[in-house]
Amino acid sequence: MKVDEETTASDKSAELAGTGVSANKTTINSSSPNLARWFWGSIILMAVASIVLSVAAALRLSDYSRDVTGSPPSMNGGRSDEPVEQSASELKRRLNTANKSALEAVTLQIGPLLDAAYQPAYDAIPSYANFHYSVWGEYAELGAAALGDVGVKLQEMLFNGLEGRLREVGIGLDQSFNSRFETELNAFTDNGGSVGASLGPLTRLALQDAKTRMVITVPVSTAAAIGTAATIKVAATSIAKKIAAKLAIKAAAKTGGKWAAAGTGAGVGGAACWWAGPGAGLCAAVGGVGAWIVADYGIVKLDEYWNRDEFEADLRGMIDEQKASHKSALAQALAARAIAVQEVSNEIVQRHDFTLRELSGIGNAEICKVAAEQTESYELMRVNLAARKPAALQAILSAVAENSDSPSLGPMMQEMGRNLKGATLVSVSTARIEGNLPLDFRSDRDVSGLFYLDGATVGFARKQTTEIGGFNVSIAPGIEIRIDKPLSISVVIEQHLRIWTNQYFGGSVRVKLLDAIGTSGGLEHRIKLTLPITHDPNAENIGEVEVTPREQTGQTTVDLTLQLRGKPLAEIKKMRGC
Repeated sequence: MKVDEETTASDKSAELAGTGVSANKTTINSSSPNLARWFWGSIILMAVASIVLSVAAALRLSDYSRDVTGSPPSMNGGRSDEPVEQSASELKRRLNTANKSALEAVTLQIGPLLDAAYQPAYDAIPSYANFHYSVWGEYAELGAAALGDVGVKLQEMLFNGLEGRLREVGIGLDQSFNSRFETELNAFTDNGGSVGASLGPLTRLALQDAKTRMVITVPVSTAAAIGTAATIKVAATSIAKKIAAKLAIKAAAKTGGKWAAAGTGAGVGGAACWWAGPGAGLCAAVGGVGAWIVADYGIVKLDEYWNRDEFEADLRGMIDEQKASHKSALAQALAARAIAVQEVSNEIVQRHDFTLRELSGIGNAEICKVAAEQTESYELMRVNLAARKPAALQAILSAVAENSDSPSLGPMMQEMGRNLKGATLVSVSTARIEGNLPLDFRSDRDVSGLFYLDGATVGFARKQTTEIGGFNVSIAPGIEIRIDKPLSISVVIEQHLRIWTNQYFGGSVRVKLLDAIGTSGGLEHRIKLTLPITHDPNAENIGEVEVTPREQTGQTTVDLTLQLRGKPLAEIKKMRGC
C-alpha cells in the first residue's frame, strides 16, 4: 500500500510537471477576485479619507481667516458661548451710564474733600485772633493796609499749605472719577454684555479705548478751579481787606481814648521827669509813648474781651464763603469733564458703529442716503438765504430730531441743529428812505424822524429837504431781524417849520422778507419796498403820530431800501464711510 501511494504521488508530480503552465494559470485565475477587492477597496478608502481631511482643513482655515482678518463679527446669537459684538446703541448707553454714574458719585465727594483741605485754616483761626488782638498785630495789619500789602500775614497763618491740599483734592476727584467709570465698564465686560455671551473683540477694543482716553480727558486737577498760589492770594487779600476795613473804623474810634490816656500819662510823666534836668524832655517823650502803648494795649484787650467771639465767627464765615466758591468751581470743572468724556464717547461709538457697518454692510446704504439728503438740504441753506423757508427748515429740523440719537447720524445731525438756530436771522446793515411829503405839505424845510423795524426804534437827525427833490435819509440800524415771519416797518417824519407848528407824517408796511427776496441766491440781498405816508393833523409831537395805513386825501408813498445779510452757517463735514 505504501508503494502504491508513493507511485501515485510520483505520477501526480510528473503530471503537474508536464503541464506546469496550465497549472499556474489555473492557480492565478482562481485567486484574482480577492486581490481586486483589496486593491479597489484601499483606493476608495483613501479617497474618502482625503475628502474628509480636505473639508476639515477648509473649515479650519475659514475659522482662522475670520479670526485674523476681522471679518464680519457675530451680530446675532449663534451659540450662547460665542463672542457677540454689541450694537453701537448699546455701547453708547453703557458709556453714558458709566459717565453719569462717575459724575454723580464724585460730585458727592467734593464737600468732604474740601472740608478736610480747609480744616487747617479753621484750626488756625484762634492763632490769628491772638495776632489780631495784639498791639503788634493791630499795627501790622494797619501798616499792611496802608502799604497795599494786605493778606500776607493772613495767608501765611490761615492758608499755609492750602494750595497743595487743594491740588490733592483735584487729583483725588480725578482718580475717583476714573475708578468709578472703569468699574462700570468692567461690570459690563464681566457680564459679557448679555446673558450667556461674551463680548466680541471690537466691543472690547472700544471699551478699552474709552477707558484710556477718559483718563486724559480734561482732568479736574489741571482745571482753573483748583486753588493756585494766585487764587489763594486773591482770597486772602479779599478777607484781609474786610478785616482791615473794620480795624480802621475801630482804630479811628479808639484814637480819642488814647489821646486822653496819653495826656494823663504825659502829665504824670512830666512831673516824674523833673529830676532829669536837660534830659527831662526825652524822659517825658518816652513816657508819652509808653502811655500811648499802654492805653492801646488796654483798649485792644478790652476790644478782645467784648468782640473776639464775633471776630472768629466772622472769620469762619469768610472762609466758608471761599470754600463754597471753591466747591462751586470744582463742581463746574467736574461737569465740564463729564461733557468732554461724553464727546469722546460719542466719537468712539461712531467709530464702532462705522466699523460694524463696514464689516457687515447692514444698514450702510440707508444711513448714507439719509446723510446725503440732509447734507444737501443743509448746504443749500448754508450759502443761500432764499432756501431758508419755514417748510424747508422744519423738514431738516424734524430729521435732526428723528436721528439725533443715532450712533451714525447723531453727531452730524446734532451739529446741523445747533447751526440752524441762527438760520432765520438776518442783519440790517442800512436802511434808506427816499421820497417826499404829500403834495400840499412840500416845502424847503428840514425833516427828522423815527424808523421802527420789528419793534426796534432808530432815529434819524434833521435832514434838509426840497420842495421838488424831497429827501434822502440813510440809517444804519445794526440790528437783527427774523425772516420766517411777517415784518412790520414804520416811519414817522417831523417837518420842521419856521413859523407854523411842525407837521407830522407816518406810515407803515408789513412784508414777508423771503417773498421780497424771491429766488435770488447768496446771503446778501437788497430789497426795495413802497411805504405809504399820511399826514396826521392830530399829533402834537413825534411820539403821537399814527402810523396805521389809512386812506386819506394827500397820501403819498416813499421808497424804503433795506440791505440784508443772512447769518452764515458753518460747513458740515462729510460723514465717515459715506
